[in-house]
Amino acid sequence: MTASNLQSEPCSAIYPYVLLSTYRLLVCQVCAFASVADEVATHLRTRHRDIQSERRQELVEKIKQIPNILHSRDDLRHYLQYPTDTIQPIPYLAPPKPDGLKCRACGHIVRRVQKIQKHCTEKHQWINPRGRGRPAPNCPVSAYELPWEEHVACQRFFPSREGSKWFQVNMRIKEQANRPGAKPSAKKPQGTLQALTSEASIHLQQVIERDTQYREALSQPRATVNDAGTNTFPATSLWLDRTQWPSIYRGSRRDVLRALTRLPNGHSLDNDYIVGQDTLDGAQDLISPRKDEQKVSFIMKALDSVINRCEDTVRATSHNLLCWLLSSRLQSHREFGFKLVVERSSEIRYRRTQKQFLAFVLRIYRMPDDSRREMVNVKMKPDIITQLDRIWEHSIWNYFDLAKGTWPVMERQGSPLAGRCYSFIGGQFISGSLNNRPCQGSDAEDGTEDGETDDENVEAWELDDDEDDEDGESDYDDSGHYNGFDEYAAGTHQDISSGISGDSAASACDQFLELLFQLCVTLSTESYLDGQPSSTLLIYFSGTLGFSSDCQRFQLARQYCSKLSAMIYIQRILFLERALPLREYRSIGIPQRPDAGQFECFNQVRAKYMVLGSQYHWQS
Repeated sequence: MTASNLQSEPCSAIYPYVLLSTYRLLVCQVCAFASVADEVATHLRTRHRDIQSERRQELVEKIKQIPNILHSRDDLRHYLQYPTDTIQPIPYLAPPKPDGLKCRACGHIVRRVQKIQKHCTEKHQWINPRGRGRPAPNCPVSAYELPWEEHVACQRFFPSREGSKWFQVNMRIKEQANRPGAKPSAKKPQGTLQALTSEASIHLQQVIERDTQYREALSQPRATVNDAGTNTFPATSLWLDRTQWPSIYRGSRRDVLRALTRLPNGHSLDNDYIVGQDTLDGAQDLISPRKDEQKVSFIMKALDSVINRCEDTVRATSHNLLCWLLSSRLQSHREFGFKLVVERSSEIRYRRTQKQFLAFVLRIYRMPDDSRREMVNVKMKPDIITQLDRIWEHSIWNYFDLAKGTWPVMERQGSPLAGRCYSFIGGQFISGSLNNRPCQGSDAEDGTEDGETDDENVEAWELDDDEDDEDGESDYDDSGHYNGFDEYAAGTHQDISSGISGDSAASACDQFLELLFQLCVTLSTESYLDGQPSSTLLIYFSGTLGFSSDCQRFQLARQYCSKLSAMIYIQRILFLERALPLREYRSIGIPQRPDAGQFECFNQVRAKYMVLGSQYHWQS
């Protein structure tokens, strides 16, 4: 059977596949995306189990006979030709998306503003005319032309990875393209507003007015963020009844709370950070001074060293103890042990959440008392303030240039199981890549072991989420500036600090990191006031991650769970480090783990902080 015969009989010869000879690809008509020939067997086995095995094998053999088609993902990288001009939508692929963003310089298409901003910045040296913080008053968004086109209809062959690049199509002829040979129907006259009944006309007018009010509210977050209503359906849902977010943040400036969680931008440390603009004309804005931002940036980088040490402890801990670490029940352990995340993107995301929390706490600590009471309604306990004082006034600040906002990257020496030590080489700290750290386990450590997938024959794009539809954190702050801050966490950025010498600097660094670890543990074990979880900084902060982008609403449970998982992950490794540290914490008085009786030591911490029924357990 020839390729032409196969292509002319898509519904019988190779159904559910059809051949796109122009692009040398097979498209599954049911799933609406393409497959390479070598992945057909896996695709049929995993996505079309209703097809008999004999029929699946027959399809595989027929497809093997088709000449000049792309067989592997390597072929996609080298030989797949994307449409260069605007074309009609390709039949059998998923319908075009109408919200593409197309670079005016090179035609690259994505569907998220953050991605097109990053592309234009990195590839075409575009500089965002907006500064950090919220836009200046009376500064229209349309004051400058964006370097990309909006509302571009686009399609793609594959949902992710190789072959997932978007290309432009003509949306107006979408229906005709999906129905080859169909005659265009005569355009029916559209009804006018006058033709509607009075009830329908009133209803339509109300819808338009509500939409107008909503869009006006988006452009004026300062005046509306405190007045977001709670009588809507989402505000009465079981999810919000459980979290109590509407009552917790009633009267607080949600825009300010959100701004407090933003990570410092390493490219703008010479400027003050505008946390919030006062709602009264002539009143002063809430500012985080640049020197404070430099210290916050410095502490964010130091936190990576704290987490690295915790991860070394996880690697040196027995599988049995890691099974107990993952369990939320006092008397039983999990069959699978806790595992460190493998994917670099997950590591960055998990660390980012802890950094956001720490930045939130530090900025609140530095806020004037009256602003703290008026805008965020947060109270800090004396023991936390004392620890923050020790960090903020530490001698470590005498050894570094704060304008850089960077902590010296340190080199791990020896086996990870032998602990971790830092040393100066030639009067300098020498950097080491976190990518070289041995990792273990899978990303899905948080109670998903029953659903783990480990089939290397499954198409990669069938296992991955659609990157463009993902509701995750991006590497951009709200001003649109790229935030390369977390590159440090993945070992892609190395900054060697100069002018540091002597044992005093090393001692100061060690003590500072221990104090930072102590602060993290204290914040994770803060006691409730009047039995209210929201009285703790960690729980109060966790709700700010549930704000919608306009701070008017709250996210759904499914949108919020990834952030909750990141916080639980970090709390687990902090508690393990508190119970069984691989090395002694001399400055804060925590001894090294014993050779015997490790479970008893760990279970004391676990019973107090980590099991169901304890005050500190996230799921209680």
